[in-house]
Amino acid sequence: TKDSGYFVLGWLLSNPFYKIALTRLDKYGNLLWSNNYLPVGDTVASSYYIASTYDNGVILTGEFAQNSQMLNNNPIGIVIKLDSAGNQVWAKSYPSLSTSSTWGVKELSDSSIAINLMYTIGNSTIQALQKIDRNGNIIWTKKFNFFINSICDIDENSNKDIIIRGQALHLKMFDKNGNDVWEKQYSNSSYYFNGWEIDVNKADAIVLISDPFDSSGSCDGLYALKIDVNGNVQFSNKYSGAWNSSQTYAGGFTKDCGIVMNGRLIYS
Repeated sequence: TKDSGYFVLGWLLSNPFYKIALTRLDKYGNLLWSNNYLPVGDTVASSYYIASTYDNGVILTGEFAQNSQMLNNNPIGIVIKLDSAGNQVWAKSYPSLSTSSTWGVKELSDSSIAINLMYTIGNSTIQALQKIDRNGNIIWTKKFNFFINSICDIDENSNKDIIIRGQALHLKMFDKNGNDVWEKQYSNSSYYFNGWEIDVNKADAIVLISDPFDSSGSCDGLYALKIDVNGNVQFSNKYSGAWNSSQTYAGGFTKDCGIVMNGRLIYS
């Protein structure tokens, strides 16, 4: 958070409903508050991504439906704004009348919010990056086509360009008005990659943290790809050791422009 605290996001199974569960900690890990949410009444709801906001509040993205079966098959994407005390300020869906999902979310330097949408109209799945103001009003929406079906992370550089990350080391950059800057797919002949997280440092370099899967489907290391502001590769490394398999969860730049990653290791 802006005051160096933390949010912990999860789900709460409160039969017969799934609820969004959120806990707020101070910078020392002390509990400040813990709440659960059904943002649109007696429905089921889940949330996957979270971003702190300028006012020490938080933006959540997720899905809601009338029951758990519909949540898995026909959800409606939702964006929820909470204040610093955990009170719901607003909740909105974009678009409001179709099966949809909201994934990545990022508060931008001008206090607007970038969100990733996937929604279905008829037999077509549409992907979009949407910029909204702090009250949830749409500023612009940019539709695009990735050959993959999940866009899960968003970041911003000092030029106010917006970078989104998809699976399989797929990155796309838009300018602050939603115009295309570049789109690149990074590959390695020995591995299939399932990208997890991107981070932008003070020099506008981008690091992408990923899992490297070999031809047998095993993940045997942690992977980091660093690129410059134009999408050119600066380095790529796979880190492995005396374990059978592993999985990367998150990572990013440190203050001295190093890179840190975390994950799970499985030993025989």
